[in-house]
Amino acid sequence: MITPILSYNCEIWGAYQKQDFKTWDSSPIEKTHVHFCKRYLEVSNKASKAACRDELGRFPLIVGISEKILNYIMYLFEKDEHSIVKQALLLSINLHSNCNTSFYSNIMELSKSYNLTNFFPNNLDKT
Repeated sequence: MITPILSYNCEIWGAYQKQDFKTWDSSPIEKTHVHFCKRYLEVSNKASKAACRDELGRFPLIVGISEKILNYIMYLFEKDEHSIVKQALLLSINLHSNCNTSFYSNIMELSKSYNLTNFFPNNLDKT
């Protein structure tokens, strides 16, 4: 119930988040997620975050957010060359190939953190 609200537009802002679970656990979004889980379970605020998520069969939101980001980038790769979002992606790839930080650079770091070496189509990856 709360996940769609907390992860709204995460395909974009999620690429700029650190993919470190320890850092993510203290982010305002994950704190809100855990707070909701604890309220749902009617346990103390001092209850273990991991135990509350486990009891509900939940993962930290960064897992789902990362999946959405990777699905979104594949969606962008499949877009028509003349679409605005594809042009923005190509600009981001160009910035990345010129050693500037961009949306695409962050996606590349995300794919490396998950050890996805063959994730991107070779014709667009100009790294």
